[in-house]
Amino acid sequence: MVKPGRPLETWTCTETDWPRAPVRVAEEIQASMPRNGCPLGGYYPGTSAPDPARSLLVRSRDAGMDQVSDPTDQLFAAYRTTRARMTGLAADLSPRDLGRVVPACPLWTIFDLIAHVVSMPAAIAIGASPPGSITDWLQNLIEDRRDQSAGELTEEWLSLDGAIAVILKGPGGLLFDDLAVHEHDLRTAVGAPDHGALEVEVMLPRTLGGFAEPLRQAGLGAIEVRHDDRMWRSHASEPGWTLEVTPWEAVRALYSRRTAEELRGLPHDGNVEPYLAILDAHLPLPTISLDEP
Repeated sequence: MVKPGRPLETWTCTETDWPRAPVRVAEEIQASMPRNGCPLGGYYPGTSAPDPARSLLVRSRDAGMDQVSDPTDQLFAAYRTTRARMTGLAADLSPRDLGRVVPACPLWTIFDLIAHVVSMPAAIAIGASPPGSITDWLQNLIEDRRDQSAGELTEEWLSLDGAIAVILKGPGGLLFDDLAVHEHDLRTAVGAPDHGALEVEVMLPRTLGGFAEPLRQAGLGAIEVRHDDRMWRSHASEPGWTLEVTPWEAVRALYSRRTAEELRGLPHDGNVEPYLAILDAHLPLPTISLDEP
């Protein structure tokens, strides 16, 4: 498979101390989520490891104050919970099912998607880095697993727990974000939607926090999500666009799983138009609806 680079045990767990190759991989994790009409692995401007403090800005409407929490202790548990749901889905798939195209990632089959979420932590764990194009590197990681079964991929994935626990403590925490989004790409592909299958308290603040710096640079107010009696914001700023949707819908929308017209149609306050450009720069918006229930 991939050639080893710097061993995982020699890494430190801070963003500044990690060798550049794993940081580069972490920063470009989102490039592994190809969009309708967008080439696999294309680099998307503005993609970077979220600021740990800003990423965790969780605001309660009733409390009326900022509450910042550290997800380090939660992130690995959330990763394992998400992985367990995905492996459970994969276990019931036939070889023909594994060959289905994933609508959210039209250049991938279901097998490719599963191979991707396994091969990424496996590569980072041994210090492997892209020798050139990250597009080719990501695809080669998948190709290296063509002769494996879904069961073998699951076994490999489970064997990586020690490495994953370390990786998630640094900028490689984006592996969880990638996984959480891909779970629902998989669910759409197999026709098994579950809007409750989401570690909301970990994923939604991380999703919003990833937009803090691009919004500041663009001179825009925060993105806010409201649901029932809860409220989350991208950063400490007055909101310019408030989504009144479930956390699941918010994550799908903010990770460019909705077309521009679908985003305009979501219940919201504020002017959505300048925010469409921010989302499109983060991950290009699809041109074809995923028709997710």
